[in-house]
Amino acid sequence: AASSVGLSQHSHPLRAAPLVRSGERVPGGRLLGLLLTGALLLPVHAPLAGVVAAMRVVAGQAVGYGTALVELQGLE
Repeated sequence: AASSVGLSQHSHPLRAAPLVRSGERVPGGRLLGLLLTGALLLPVHAPLAGVVAAMRVVAGQAVGYGTALVELQGLE
């Protein structure tokens, strides 16, 4: 979930490749995306290990505090 208001980013501005893709297995703490707030890029980390089920917002979309950015399915 977004920790602040800003613009959702799926990749770093200096790189074309997305940080994660749907279907990718990620460990807890993995960088999933970025939130652009003014001139700052705030990291969005996976709260737990899981599989990225879907990106809930499009790149560049304005989001508010608490907006779900990534759908993550926990591992059993």
